[in-house]
Amino acid sequence: MKCEFCGNNLGIEDEICPACGKVNSFAKKHTGDMKKFKTRYDSTRNEVMENSRRFNKMTARITIAAVLIALIAITIILLGNDYQIKRYREEKLVAKNKAEYVATLDKLIEERDYVAVYMYSSAKKLSYSEHMDDYRKIIEVSSSYWSFIEYTEYLFNENSYMDESEAINRLADIVERIHKDKDPSSEWDKDHYYNEKTVNYINDLSDHVDVLVQGYFHISDEDMEHFWELSEARRKLLMEDGYNNEKE
Repeated sequence: MKCEFCGNNLGIEDEICPACGKVNSFAKKHTGDMKKFKTRYDSTRNEVMENSRRFNKMTARITIAAVLIALIAITIILLGNDYQIKRYREEKLVAKNKAEYVATLDKLIEERDYVAVYMYSSAKKLSYSEHMDDYRKIIEVSSSYWSFIEYTEYLFNENSYMDESEAINRLADIVERIHKDKDPSSEWDKDHYYNEKTVNYINDLSDHVDVLVQGYFHISDEDMEHFWELSEARRKLLMEDGYNNEKE
């Protein structure tokens, strides 16, 4: 560009003409514009940087919150499915080792080792396995027998925490449950859970428990002969009276 006063060549940033010493109005305006531009640029840049920091903080918080929510959801799902996962693994193990489990159970059943049947079934998680339906009632009645043994220990243990009357009531309930298991509660139960081996085992166990009840509670042969013809309340009273009379 040229000086408007003397025509000397000038640069856009030459504020004073080196030839005539006049002020270069174009340079002055250019410098002012550049200052304004820089001010606006710096302001805009600072605003953008601040918004970016705020956005990054917000994004980080949202991301962290989303991750935490996802972890909580996963934990809830896993906890909710923990039982199903555990049962699935147990069922896989039963299916894999069924032949071994059946052979052992058959031996214990043949020996009429009622406690061992319960303990083995419990240890191998057989109680509710769909692969062991043929043994379902045998396992259930063996579990009831184990409960009977436990409550007799509570009753005859002087240091027991359980009241004698309560223990006798529990025992009477267990004995009745065992007795009822001799007969299927429905045709479906009969078809799925009862076979000759099951029926014979439950009958033998029930007869064995009747002998224990008569001995523990000092019930006469006559009363024992009609024991299961009595009402539930009368049976409990008979057991309680026999126990208390012996203590006296």
